[in-house]
Amino acid sequence: MKEKKATTAAAPAAAKKRSGAAAAPASKKRESGGAGRGRPRKRARDDGDGDGDGDGDGDPPSHGDLISKLPDDILGTIISLLPTKDGARTQALARRWRPLFAQEAAQVESWFHSRALDGLQDLHIRFDLLDRRHQPEKRYPLPPSVLRLSSTLVVATISFCEFPKEIAPSVSFPLLKQLNLWRVSISEDVFRGVLSGCHVLESLALEIMGDVGCFRISSPTLRSVRLSACFPNKGELIIEDAPSLEKLVLSSSTNVRDNIRVIRAPKLEILGYLSPCISEIQIANLLFKSLTPASLKNTISTVKVLALEFSIPDLDDVIDVLRCFPCLEKLYVIYFRFLNIPLKENVHQYDPTDQVKCLETHLKELVLETYEASEQDVCFVKFFVLNAKVLKKIKFGVSEKLGKEWMADQYRLLEMGARASPDAQLEFLCRADVNPFT
Repeated sequence: MKEKKATTAAAPAAAKKRSGAAAAPASKKRESGGAGRGRPRKRARDDGDGDGDGDGDGDPPSHGDLISKLPDDILGTIISLLPTKDGARTQALARRWRPLFAQEAAQVESWFHSRALDGLQDLHIRFDLLDRRHQPEKRYPLPPSVLRLSSTLVVATISFCEFPKEIAPSVSFPLLKQLNLWRVSISEDVFRGVLSGCHVLESLALEIMGDVGCFRISSPTLRSVRLSACFPNKGELIIEDAPSLEKLVLSSSTNVRDNIRVIRAPKLEILGYLSPCISEIQIANLLFKSLTPASLKNTISTVKVLALEFSIPDLDDVIDVLRCFPCLEKLYVIYFRFLNIPLKENVHQYDPTDQVKCLETHLKELVLETYEASEQDVCFVKFFVLNAKVLKKIKFGVSEKLGKEWMADQYRLLEMGARASPDAQLEFLCRADVNPFT
């Protein structure tokens, strides 16, 4: 069956072009000279709302004003063809347009009853805010008719809306594999109900949610969870039972007061960003408080890829974290330089009797998103050059194209001639091409 797609944010480009072309002649001024020069023109009545027949400046009626004289049904159709945010802006045209956009929700409700959407697999629905400046938290109700498509959806992206307070237990999403919720208001009970109805869900993304302080996730099929600035205040994500979970991605904007708990995820391989900004994160018996391990005796052997975020590249903190992931193969580090902290003078002295297992037998790749070749940058990378025994590649995210002389200088500063792994190589990339999860 051919895949069907629908989106409320898509507007035909032709509609925009026709509207722009129609309005252009009205904006032209009469050329100087000729019999028409100096002839007085009647000024249209202006009531301050742009509802007159002219444009308020003495020009003849514009095509935009003529459009305003069309019947409501036709104007409503015009608005429905626009992206939601542009449809909302039509209210500023004149008083005549103001009640029309409010009818759009009813139109959307009717759209999803259309037989043309039977068998829909890919849904992207976005109710952009009517007025973000004055109503930043306003969200539109999700049309109940959307749920009639639940039996065929494979991918669903839902934004700027409010889920119904109650969803019938019979609602099921038997084919849904990917669910993305962004700026959605949903209660904990409704979220649990939606998730329990997703029988083959593999990917879940939550970003800037509302009306909930805790998300509990249990899914036998879920493989990827992505959380980004999810809670408006202090919040908690609890992954109770996810036997298939392989990837847990926490955005760099995760709230400083958030708590993350992963009770059971025996296949977790990709984890990040871990940051001191996260108040507490617990994975099985491993507990970090502001990224400081509560105990160095507890470890997780399944994690192969780890992303860390720091304000500065603190080598001692990184080494303590590495001790908790003995089978780590790829380490990704991002840091910011907005704090004025003195540089450390010496490279960390690695004690061979107190080995970090991943440096001895597993770590093959180190990635730094922001490398500026400062003294602290060099000290941080040089530690891995001199101590990671199976390292094969170090990738640097740089802000501009660099010359051969500069790169040769980096080889010297990083002491590549004394590298612990003879296979280790340096690679300098544009920062945009550096991604820990690819």
